[in-house]
Amino acid sequence: IFFRCYFCSISSAMHKIQLILYGVFAFSTLLWATPLDPMLPASAYKLPDFFSVLVFPIIDWNFRFQRPQHFAAGMARMGTPVYYFQVSFRKEQVPGKYRILARPEKNVHLVHLNCEFNAIYNRRLPASDIFCMTSAIKSMVQGEKIRATITIVDYPHWFPIVERIPDNFVIYDCMDYHPGFDAINGAPVQTSLVETRLLNFSDVVVTTSDALSEAVRVPNTLIRNAGEYSFFSGGTPGYWSVSKPVVGYVGAISHWFDATMVAAAAKKFPEYEFILVGAHVDANLSSIEGLANVQYKYEQPYNRLPNMVASFDVCLIPFAMNHPLSRFTNPVKVYEYLSAGKPVVATAIRELEIAVPPLVHLAHTEAEFARLVGKAMEERVDDRLKSTRQSWAKTQTWDTRVQDLVTVVNRKLPLVSIIVLTCFPDDGLFDLLPSLQSTNYPAIEILIVNNGMSSTSMRAKLDEYAATHRNTRVFHQSQNMGFAGGNNVGIRHAKGEYIAMVNSDVVVTPGWLLRLVRHLRKNPHIGIIGPVTNRIGNEAQIDLGEYTSKQDQLAQQRVAEYTSKRVNKLLYVHMVAFFCVLLPRAVVDKIGLLDEGFRFGFFEDDDYCQRIRLAGYSVAIADGVFVWHEEHKSMDQFNATGKQAVFDRNKIYYEKKWGAWKPHVYRR
Repeated sequence: IFFRCYFCSISSAMHKIQLILYGVFAFSTLLWATPLDPMLPASAYKLPDFFSVLVFPIIDWNFRFQRPQHFAAGMARMGTPVYYFQVSFRKEQVPGKYRILARPEKNVHLVHLNCEFNAIYNRRLPASDIFCMTSAIKSMVQGEKIRATITIVDYPHWFPIVERIPDNFVIYDCMDYHPGFDAINGAPVQTSLVETRLLNFSDVVVTTSDALSEAVRVPNTLIRNAGEYSFFSGGTPGYWSVSKPVVGYVGAISHWFDATMVAAAAKKFPEYEFILVGAHVDANLSSIEGLANVQYKYEQPYNRLPNMVASFDVCLIPFAMNHPLSRFTNPVKVYEYLSAGKPVVATAIRELEIAVPPLVHLAHTEAEFARLVGKAMEERVDDRLKSTRQSWAKTQTWDTRVQDLVTVVNRKLPLVSIIVLTCFPDDGLFDLLPSLQSTNYPAIEILIVNNGMSSTSMRAKLDEYAATHRNTRVFHQSQNMGFAGGNNVGIRHAKGEYIAMVNSDVVVTPGWLLRLVRHLRKNPHIGIIGPVTNRIGNEAQIDLGEYTSKQDQLAQQRVAEYTSKRVNKLLYVHMVAFFCVLLPRAVVDKIGLLDEGFRFGFFEDDDYCQRIRLAGYSVAIADGVFVWHEEHKSMDQFNATGKQAVFDRNKIYYEKKWGAWKPHVYRR
C-alpha cells in the first residue's frame, strides 16, 4: 500500500528502490520473526500443567523491566506458576531456606534465597553457597508442592545450582556476548568457561541475535527480542516541556554508547533538542559535554517510557559499531520506538542491518548519522510511514516470543511410547499404570499388550481402562507371544520418537522418564538406557538397606538421597535388564525388532544389547533415575522347574548366536 501511494511522487531512483524495500519488508516480516506453525494445536503454545518455571535471572524483577521479566510474565499469563529468584542474597535467621517476597503478577512469585552470597554476578559461587542455595530451592520445591520444573537461566554463574535440580528441563536464554563485557569482575574468561558447561548441559539454548547464534557453537534457537506493542503504541505526547523538535534516546548509556554520533547531529541541528534518558555507566560523553541542546535525564520508571517515547520526534540508537557487544546485540528499543511509530536513526550494527533495514535509517559515519537525523525529522508527520512501522511492530510482541519459546520446549519433549506386557491377572499391571499416568512428562502413549490372557473379565477391564485414558491403547493377543514377541507387537504400533519397555511388576517414580529422555538427547551415542532399582540381577541394583515396602518413608528418603547426588551420572555397562529401558526409535529402525527365537523370557535383553553395541552404540544405566521392581513376578506363571527349563533353552539359543554367555554381576 505504501509503495502504491508514494511511488509516483518520487523521482529519485534510489528513493524508488527504498520504497520497494519498505513494501517488500512489510509484506515478508514474519520470515524474520520465526513464525508459529498455524497447524499446531493450541496445546503447543502452553506448558503442561505439572510444570513450574524457575527463572534464574541476571536482574531483579523491580530493576529494568526487560526480557527476563517479559518471558516470566508471559508464561505466568498462560497459567504456569513462575518462581523468579532475586540476584542478591542475604543470610537470614534460617540459612538454606527461602522466602516469597511478593507476587507482582498473577502466578509470579518473587523468591529470596537465604544465603550469604552478595550477588550472582560478582564472583564464582563457593561450595558453601552452592549447598545453601540448593537446599533453599529444595525447600521451596517441597513447600510449594512443585512436581517438575522448567528452568530459564539468564546468566551462566547460576549453573552450579541449576545442574543439581532434579526433574528439571533447562533453557539457557543467551542474551549477551559475555566475553565482550569488560566489567564482569575483571574475569570474563571465567564467565565463558562456566557458560560452556551451561551450553552443553542445557536442553534448549535460545539466542537473541544472529551473531550470538553463530558464536555459541551449539544447536540453538534464535528468538529475538520484542516490544510491548499495546504499551508503547498508547503513549501520550507532550511529556517534555520543550518548544523545539525533540530527538531522543531511552536506554543504558554505557561503554557501547557512541556519543560522537549524537554530537555530530546536535552540532548540525542546534534547532533540535537532544534528550538522553538512562543510567550512565562508564560512558565516554566528552564529545557532547557543554552542548547547549543536549540534556540528560536519569533512568526513569518503566511505566513512564511510553509517554516519553511518544514525545520524541525522532528516536536514536547510537551504538558504537566497533564495540564487541554491538555486533551481538538485538536492541529492544527498536521494537519500542517502532511500536510508537517513530522515525529511528541508528548506527549500522549487524542486527539492524539484518532485521529491519527498510524501517530504520542506518548510518556508518558521523556525517551520515547527522544527515539521517534531519531526514527522519522530515518523516515525523508522515502518517503512512508511521502506520508501516507500527504494522511491523505489532507482529513483534513479547507474547509471540513467549509462544515461540513454549513451542520449542514442547518440541524438545517428544512423544514416548511405553510398552507394557500383561500375562495374568495378578502381575502388578494395575499398580504400574497409576504411576505411569503420574509421570512428569507431557507426551506419552501407553501400549498395553495382553499377551494371551483369555479371561473375558480381564479383557473387559483392560478395554475399559483404555476407554477412560486417552493416551492408552490395548492389543489383545490370542496366545502368549513371549517377552520378545509381545514387545514387538507394541513396537510395531508405537508412534513415539522414543520407545520404553516396562515390565508390569514395576512402579515408576514421577521424574523417571524426563531424566532418561534428557540423557538420550544429550548423549546420542547411547543406544539404550535403564534406571537403577531395588531388585534386579545386575549393576542396576542399589542397596537401600532394610525396609518393609516401597511405601516405607525411610526407603523413599534413601532413594531421594541416592538419586539427587547422581542426577547426571551414567554407568556404562555390557547390558541393561529389560525390566525398564528406553531407546530411540531410530535405534530400533536400525537394528530391528527383538529376536522372537527366545521363548517367554530370559536372554532377550542380553541379545538386544549385544546387537546395539555391535551397531556402534553404548549401553548405560542412569544412576539418578530409580524405579521399583518386583523381580520375575511376570515369570511366576512357571514353577521353578519350568523357569529353569526356559532359562536353559534360551541360553543355548543365545550361545549359538554369540558364544559363551557372560553372567550378570552386581555393582561393587
